[in-house]
Amino acid sequence: MVIKRPLQSVTHYPEGTFLVRKLKESVRLRAKEIQQSITPNISYEAARELACEQLGFGHQRLFKQILTRIDERNDAIAKCPNRIRCAHQEQILDGREYYALRVWIGLINDSDVVALEEFSVWMKSYSTLMSTFVRYADEARRIEIREIDCVIPGRFLESCRDRPDSIYIINRKDDLVEYQSWGGYALVETRVFRESGLFLRIRGEIKRRARFG
Repeated sequence: MVIKRPLQSVTHYPEGTFLVRKLKESVRLRAKEIQQSITPNISYEAARELACEQLGFGHQRLFKQILTRIDERNDAIAKCPNRIRCAHQEQILDGREYYALRVWIGLINDSDVVALEEFSVWMKSYSTLMSTFVRYADEARRIEIREIDCVIPGRFLESCRDRPDSIYIINRKDDLVEYQSWGGYALVETRVFRESGLFLRIRGEIKRRARFG
């Protein structure tokens, strides 16, 4: 049976859009906070300048340059052939199992951006979307040790039909590496994932975090 993917523009890249929106919102909220509680008589423009400084962007001009660089990066990724292939052309392989992942992207050093050349966008955090309880890690039973588990690919894609996100299908090691810079949701073939460094990182996290996945 052919599994229909969610319909979306070939060049649509929501993760990059979300990142720009998040950064703009963080500056806006900090500026409002400065106006309302720290320096009530300050203008909104001056408050934005101070907000950019407090958030590590130096000043508004640098912040706008960073957003421009991110927009340029987003445009390039939106048109990346490998991303488009994983989002629209890759198929679930017969007889293979898949993990469902979610990767968030962000500025690597967004708390201390001192120069335009020093920032980069990469994976900030990640999680598995399906895990199985193994045992409790403490006597109070507040922390669970969970093991990453497979999902039913067709059911997962069906549940994502109404999402604006790109749902990637990852069947190659090189695509998994690139996916970490794209962000978003993905179905990753288990063998490819288990042979990656990302699996070792998630395996370490899953033993420490409460109710991971």
